[in-house]
Amino acid sequence: MKDVDLTSYRGWLEPLGLIGMESIEAPLLAALVTEQPLLLIGPHGTAKSLLLGRVAAALELSFRHYNASLLNFDDLVGFPVPTPDRTLEYLKTPAAIWGAGAVIFDEISRCRPDVRNKLFPIIHERKVQGLDIEGLRYRWAAMNPPTVGADEGEYAGSELLDRALADRFAFVVQMPSWAGFTPSQKLAVIQAGNRSYGPQDARALNDCLHLARGFRWQRLLYDGTYATIEDLAAAEKINPSYVSRILRLAYLSPKVVQAILDGSHPAWLTMRDLLEPFPMDWQLQEKSFLLDPKKAIQPPNTKTSIKRLRRVHSMRKRQGKSSDAAGRAGVDAAAMSFHYRLGDGKSQPHTI
Repeated sequence: MKDVDLTSYRGWLEPLGLIGMESIEAPLLAALVTEQPLLLIGPHGTAKSLLLGRVAAALELSFRHYNASLLNFDDLVGFPVPTPDRTLEYLKTPAAIWGAGAVIFDEISRCRPDVRNKLFPIIHERKVQGLDIEGLRYRWAAMNPPTVGADEGEYAGSELLDRALADRFAFVVQMPSWAGFTPSQKLAVIQAGNRSYGPQDARALNDCLHLARGFRWQRLLYDGTYATIEDLAAAEKINPSYVSRILRLAYLSPKVVQAILDGSHPAWLTMRDLLEPFPMDWQLQEKSFLLDPKKAIQPPNTKTSIKRLRRVHSMRKRQGKSSDAAGRAGVDAAAMSFHYRLGDGKSQPHTI
C-alpha cells in the first residue's frame, strides 16, 4: 500500500499473531475475498500452514492440513461405497475433507503424480469425483522453493509444479523471509508465545474483508458482469439487502479506507457504524468517522437508502449494455444525486 508508515502499521495479520507479513496482505486478502486458490512458496519455518490455520480460526472455519507428499487419496476423501441407487458415497473419517471450510495441501511439489492429478478438481472446482464439497471456501497449497540443478541442498525433491496444476492457482505468493524482518519484528515473533487465536482477534480481518467485498462487488456491477444487485446476490448466494449495505463501503473516503486498512481509525469506529447511511462528501465522512466520536452527522432511514442504492445499480439493466466508461459514469452520477430534504426545504449532505 502506498504512503503507509510500516513502523506503526498493524494491518489484519498482526492481530492474529502473524508478524512481518504486511507485504503480502493485499494478495492474501484478495484470495480470501474471491475464494480463489492460492499457492504459498517459501522455505521451511515461514509459517505457510500456520497462516491459513490462524485465518480459519479467526473466521470460525473448520481447518484441515494435509501433507501432500504422504497423502493417499482415501485419507483425503474416505472410502467409496456404492449406494442402492447406484451412486457412490464416501465413508467419512475425522481427517477427511468433507465438512472442512479451509484446507491447505502442504509439500504439494513433492506430491505423487497420481494423487496430484486427483487434487485438480478439489482445488479448482471444489469437487471430488463430481461431488460438491459443501462448505469448502479456501483451498490453499504450500511448497518449498523448487530445486534446479545438481546441488539441490535442503529442498531436494521440491519440483516445479506441472503447468496444469500451477494454473489452478489464481494467486502465487512468496513468503517473507526471516532475514527481511526488522529487529523489532524478530523480537515480537520470539515473544509471541503459543497463545490461541480466534474470533476475538478477527476484527481487523473482518473489517478488511467487508471493504474488499464492497469494492469488488462495485467493480462486478460496473463492468457488466452482473446487471443488478439481485443478480450479484444470487451468484454469491447471499441476501440482496446485505449486498446493498456492503456496496456503500465503496463510496468511503480514501482516508477512511486507509485508516481502516492500517488500523489507525478510532477505536470506537466499528463496521456496524460504517454500514449505516453516511454522507457522500469525503470531508464530512472524515469528520464523522475519524475526528468526531459523537458522530454528529446523523443520516436518515437505512431502508430508504438501501432501496435507492439498489435502484442505482439496476440502471444498467434498464439502459441496456453500454460501454464500461459510460456505465461507470452513469452509476457515479446517480449515486451522487442521493439527497434528503429537511423540513425547512434545505438539503442535507449527499448521503447513501
